[in-house]
Amino acid sequence: MSGLRVHMLGPFGVGVDGADLALTTARLRSMLAILALNPGRPVSWEQLGTAVSPQGRLFMWDSIQPASKPASSTRSDTWRLMATW
Repeated sequence: MSGLRVHMLGPFGVGVDGADLALTTARLRSMLAILALNPGRPVSWEQLGTAVSPQGRLFMWDSIQPASKPASSTRSDTWRLMATW
């Protein structure tokens, strides 16, 4: 995807080939931000789920405890993120 644009400074935004994408939840936006910060590197379900809190905030920006089973909820959120494209 050469036309992918991810804005993380200021208001979060994502665009593909000039069209803005509507990511419906803060959790999906946080997941995409984590993936964008790790280009070309694998991110496991557990890493992704642990990095994003149930409230959809990145742990590196907020001090919130992770969900007890982050991987299962992360899988369904990942499918929703993929469906956005």
